[in-house]
Amino acid sequence: MRKTKKSKTGRLTKWVVRNRTTLVIGMVVLALACWIFGSNFVKIVSLTAQKNDLESQITQEQKKGEQLDEDIKQIGTKDYYEYIARKNLGLYYPDEKIVVTVKNEQGQSTPTSEPTAQQ
Repeated sequence: MRKTKKSKTGRLTKWVVRNRTTLVIGMVVLALACWIFGSNFVKIVSLTAQKNDLESQITQEQKKGEQLDEDIKQIGTKDYYEYIARKNLGLYYPDEKIVVTVKNEQGQSTPTSEPTAQQ
C-alpha cells in the first residue's frame, strides 16, 4: 500500500515540476482576472449608488416642477391676491377674527383671539 501512495504522490510531484511554468502562468492569469473583475465591480457598485441618487433627485425636481406649474395656475386668481395681501401686506377683512397661538412655558400652544381685526 505504501508504494501506491508514494507512486501517486511522486507522479503528482513530477507533473507539477514538469508543468510549473504552465501553473505559474495560469495563476498570473487568474490573479489578473480577479483584479480586473474586482476593480470593475467596485465601479459598478459606485455607479449604481450614483444612479439611485440621481433618480431620487429627478423625482424631487419633478415634484417641484409640478408645484410650480400649480402655482403658475394660481397667479391671477382672487385667492392668490388675498394670499399675497395677507402674507406680505398684513391685510384682513374687517369682520374677520385673527387667532394667534402662543406657546406657554410647558410648550403647549393655546389659541388667543384679538378683539379687532387689522386693516
